[in-house]
Amino acid sequence: PFQQLVAAEAAGATPGATPAPGAPGATPAPGATPGVSPAPGTAAPPGATVGATRIELVDVFTEDGTEKVLVNVNGTGYEVGEGQVFADRLKVLDISGQCGTFLFGDSRFTLCKGEQIRK
Repeated sequence: PFQQLVAAEAAGATPGATPAPGAPGATPAPGATPGVSPAPGTAAPPGATVGATRIELVDVFTEDGTEKVLVNVNGTGYEVGEGQVFADRLKVLDISGQCGTFLFGDSRFTLCKGEQIRK
């Protein structure tokens, strides 16, 4: 029943132009919250898993007759043998051949030399 007679345009706007991201009338990016910008330096790098622990079995070797593993946890190396707890929550359960079985909290997993996992 009602028809708008006059269309209002923003001052300085070019008819048919797409507003810049964040400008009034702009369509937010998918997944973005309108009017909310992330704090500088808080974004995770591409491919990162926020809050995850990256565990990599670097090497399996014998030292003084004892089998040991070299494990990298979030960039820190640990040289450990069976039964040892390291990196606060990890424990070596078994070393066999080029593989090791570990316990992370209550999660048991096996890694072989060169493999990694995120927990």
